[in-house]
Parts: sequence; structure tokens; C-alpha cells
Amino acid sequence: MALTFVFFSLAAFVLGAIPTAFIFAKQFKGIDIRQHGSGNVGATNASRVLGRSYGIGVFIIDFLKGALPVLLARIFFDVSQTHALWIGFAAILGHVFTPFLGFKGGKGVATGMGVIFSGEPAMGLMTAIFWLAILKLFKMVSVSSMASFFLLALVSFLIGKPLPTSLFFLSIAVFSVWTHRDNINRMLSGAENRVSWP
Repeated sequence: MALTFVFFSLAAFVLGAIPTAFIFAKQFKGIDIRQHGSGNVGATNASRVLGRSYGIGVFIIDFLKGALPVLLARIFFDVSQTHALWIGFAAILGHVFTPFLGFKGGKGVATGMGVIFSGEPAMGLMTAIFWLAILKLFKMVSVSSMASFFLLALVSFLIGKPLPTSLFFLSIAVFSVWTHRDNINRMLSGAENRVSWP
């Protein structure tokens, strides 16, 4: 089991490290997305810089980068649900610290959602509901992402999920604050980007 966990974690990291938004921007627009918009190589900035359809495409692929390692580990190697979630965390780390872009990647939200949906579908649906509701209220993707992950962690503890699973959700929530630190600074200065709804 230990070798399987290590193998899938490494594979998940490499898969997560594929910089989807960067590739889309180069292939379809001939630009370096890091030089445009917020400079982030995630779905939100891809939507802002390349257009909504490209942003949706980036989100789907980044989502799958988190979902596939978890699903494959569980289906073909009978890895436990909790271990599969932590394998998925390696994909999130790969997305955020992609070696293909000097270890500077995206914020891991779409990849994190893929991990959650594939490992804990009911909790994944809850995350999506939280995310949409908070986005409608505050109109800031960063706030929606951080708050939805923290609410998910709280729910996990309240309903008595196994401690390693709850700690996984809490780890994603805390990590999301770190990846959104620039957004937090912009929020404090009143300069954070807002989105229209719907």
C-alpha cells in the first residue's frame, strides 16, 4: 500500500503540474498568460484573458487533473477513500508548484474541486453549492473559493467524518488562503476583481 500511495502521489503531482491555462494561451492566442490579467495560470484568469469558453475548457481539464488520480487509485488499486484524497492533494501541489513554469502555477481551486468530487461526491456537490452561493453574494471568485473550502472543512468536522478526511478538507482550506494571499492583499486595498452574476 505504501508503494502504491507513493507512486500515485508522484503521478498525481506530475499530472497536476500540467499548466493548462499557459498551454491554452500559447496555442490559441500566442501569448504568455502570466503577462496578462492577474498573471495567474488558472481558469479564472484564462476566462478573463482568453474568453469564457477557454476559461471553461481550462477549468474542466484542471478539474480532471485532480479527479483522475483519485478515481484511478480507488478503482484499480483499491486505495482507501482517505488515502485517495491525500493522493489528490499531490495533484493540487503539482498545479500550484508546477516545475514546468518555475514552480509557480495556479491556485489549485479547480483541481481541488476535482479531488473532492471524485473522492467525496456529496461533499463535492456541497462545495459547489457553497461556491456559487458565496460568489452570488460577494461577486469575488477568491472569496468564494476560500470560504467554500472552509465551510466544507467545518461541515466535515460537524458530521463526524474520519479525522484524516476532515484534516484533508482543513488542509485544502488553509492552503487556499496561502495561494490567495495576493487576492487578500487586493481585497484589503479595495482592488480585488469582481465578476458579474450570473
